[in-house]
Amino acid sequence: MNTSNGSENVEQFIRYLYEYESDRPIRNVGFVKVETADDCTKIHIHGKGLRLGEETALKLYLFYPEEQVPVCVYQGEVTNVNPTINYRLVYTSEDTGVPEHYEAIAGILLMSESGRRYAAVWSDALLRISELRIWQEEPIPVTITEEILQKVVQDQEETVEPEQTAGQEEKQDVEVPLTEEEIDHYIEPTKPQIRKIQRQEIAMLPRCEWRVANNSFLLHGYYNYHYLILLEEENQMWLGVPGIYHRKEAKAAEVFGFTRFVQAEQDESEENEMFGYWCRKVRHMRSK
Repeated sequence: MNTSNGSENVEQFIRYLYEYESDRPIRNVGFVKVETADDCTKIHIHGKGLRLGEETALKLYLFYPEEQVPVCVYQGEVTNVNPTINYRLVYTSEDTGVPEHYEAIAGILLMSESGRRYAAVWSDALLRISELRIWQEEPIPVTITEEILQKVVQDQEETVEPEQTAGQEEKQDVEVPLTEEEIDHYIEPTKPQIRKIQRQEIAMLPRCEWRVANNSFLLHGYYNYHYLILLEEENQMWLGVPGIYHRKEAKAAEVFGFTRFVQAEQDESEENEMFGYWCRKVRHMRSK
């Protein structure tokens, strides 16, 4: 059914939810109600008799077809689902891997750890569910992110530093030791709870935080150190990128939203360097 909401076209439909073995739907376990518009889609998932045994969670994916093979984009984990599921998913083009996938989404897929698969497909097209692929973002080469950071630093210096008069000699860029005031500003006196994570684990955060996974400053640090951190203190959560404190790096970090520097423990610090984490505040992780 197509309806019009002002200048926005809204399409509403219902599709059955089936359990699949290999590429065949073997039994109906419920249905989904879909309401899709130009900029946002809502899916209500209703199912029962899932037969998950001791399992109580399912991973939820949107998918689009490539030559009858579903390419699945992870949306999160649905918990407390056995033996029924009643869940509402809202997504936009920012949640489909890349915006171009939004129009191509052709259904949802639910998967358990033990391998049970449940799918609702928007069309009657045959899909090779057994050959499904998980969508992976193409990594951005470090050289590109370094160029981005270099440009940001140069732009910041041109904007912030006063212009030299014609009679002034150009000063050399000499590294000046940090003052006590600067150290007090950047080193946190408290000892927060820190744990290391991989970039893909950003998906554990609320969906509104997922876009930070593509942040150029985060990618720059991640490809250098191969991990990120989650820092929790006083009921607040911070996402951190490993790095060395430096004035120029601080300018770039601030531009990309990482406004706080937390120095690492002594045994993690690099010799003669102030090693730590460039941090930005994020919302708390989803409860499992």
